[in-house]
Amino acid sequence: MTTCEMCGVTGNPGSYKKLLSKQYCGGCISKARSQRRKQLEGNPTRVKMRAAARKHKEDDKELQARIRESKKNTLKAIKRKIAETGIQKLPLENMPIRLKRNESTYMLGGNMKNRVFHIALALTTQRLFFVSTTNPLVDLIDAQRKLAITPGIRTMSLSSVIAIDSPSHSRTYSEWATKVHLDKGKVVSVIFDTILSANIFYVLVAEMVDRLNDPIDESAFTPRRERISDDVKIAVWRRDGGQCVRCGGRENLEYDHIIPVSKGGSNTVRNLELLCESCNRSKSAKIM
Repeated sequence: MTTCEMCGVTGNPGSYKKLLSKQYCGGCISKARSQRRKQLEGNPTRVKMRAAARKHKEDDKELQARIRESKKNTLKAIKRKIAETGIQKLPLENMPIRLKRNESTYMLGGNMKNRVFHIALALTTQRLFFVSTTNPLVDLIDAQRKLAITPGIRTMSLSSVIAIDSPSHSRTYSEWATKVHLDKGKVVSVIFDTILSANIFYVLVAEMVDRLNDPIDESAFTPRRERISDDVKIAVWRRDGGQCVRCGGRENLEYDHIIPVSKGGSNTVRNLELLCESCNRSKSAKIM
């Protein structure tokens, strides 16, 4: 049998509740809990702990607000700089990565070891090279520095990119991660130490993917060419019925310039048409 600490009634142990190693009957347990709450509210240590918790929560909100503002400001600054100066390719010699014709390097990341920069990330006009197990840092390297490729580096074509997420902050490691979504459901995550590095990567990948819709022309990278406005894209989509104007396909559609930008074509409804990827590649820079 168990005795209630408050009213002294004795009864079956199964019907009694325990609070701080003391037993209370069903009628007294709520009163005991209420008294305990009042005791804690007047406890100086408890008051300090609650005040510290509130301050930590407010500080965390303020930190997240500063992070969002920093992300927004650096992103605007990068886009403004690219709009003013164009995308500058890296003046590198003896590049250890074999580049294709008309392919240039626009961003490198990696680590210095024994006076050699080991590349863990490389972004070109056509491909992305990366090592998923490292934390690449942005580094605009001078031509005299020795370069090496980090073992295990992988490559992917930017033509397989279907979306890219803006950088998100990790509270645990104070890092910035950007996810690149590929076709067939594949996702690549690249991690950076700073928001500036992550934003540069985000802007450059988005820019390179956008420009792959047209034949690569080095002169188009300086100054920056204008994007096709959403209103024009909607008008062209409705006019062409959401399908390739040549084969009638509805997959991997691209906005193609009838007169290429490299030959003076503009981003108007009359100069744009919907083509699937295969028809667009076969057309190249020809005026049909």
